[in-house]
Amino acid sequence: MVYILLIFIVLKFLRILNGKNKRIKFPNLWVLPILLILMIVEDYAKTLSFSLKEIMIIIICSIIGIGVGIIRGRTLKYSKDEAKGEVYYNESYLSLGVYVFLIVVKSAFRYIGGNITSFIGIGILAFGCASMVGRSLWLSYKYFKILGDVQ
Repeated sequence: MVYILLIFIVLKFLRILNGKNKRIKFPNLWVLPILLILMIVEDYAKTLSFSLKEIMIIIICSIIGIGVGIIRGRTLKYSKDEAKGEVYYNESYLSLGVYVFLIVVKSAFRYIGGNITSFIGIGILAFGCASMVGRSLWLSYKYFKILGDVQ
């Protein structure tokens, strides 16, 4: 799963380098968040015994992450093509950098080991995943709102 996620990150980086607007394809914008959720489930499926503290950090970081994702989605620039009826947005290096940073930090904590690193790693993963979900929620909202204005 990690390799698939890294391939998507590289593809997103190449798209940013080209400076093109990205068309919002409603079902496809949920691919990356779902892949990240599957990666998390795959990593932690073996040890599904979370303590109360770990559950609380997952909930808190998820709520914060969804908020940050919505804010990130609100900062993107949106445009519409009246003739085709399509909605576009511009990607940013900041959005991509957040996920690369979270993956690197999670991997670093995995190699350091220990109880506190596992605790922090779980929080970072919950934040990153929820941030992607929040961004996808906002993109979906803007997609349907702008398409509603076009028709």
